[in-house]
Amino acid sequence: MTRAEQPTAHTTAPDDALAADSRERAVRSLLRRPQLRRLWSAHLVGGVGDALALLVLVVLALQAAIAAGPFGGGYRGVAFAVATVFAVRILAT
Repeated sequence: MTRAEQPTAHTTAPDDALAADSRERAVRSLLRRPQLRRLWSAHLVGGVGDALALLVLVVLALQAAIAAGPFGGGYRGVAFAVATVFAVRILAT
């Protein structure tokens, strides 16, 4: 039997609903594990805390740059203060 005479394998594309259902079941089964749920919760809380800390640092730098003007007056000083906050944050990671 040649290759042309052999029957072709019928490959069907997976049903999107079935794939979505299996993903949801997989996530639910992982969340049933207390250790993983605690790990993911801690990761979420830590991420929110990091974002809030960066927001507070930017606001404090803006207030200090506007009030005291340590980096020069005007928009250039404010922009430099915010850029300094981001640079220090990037260097810290």
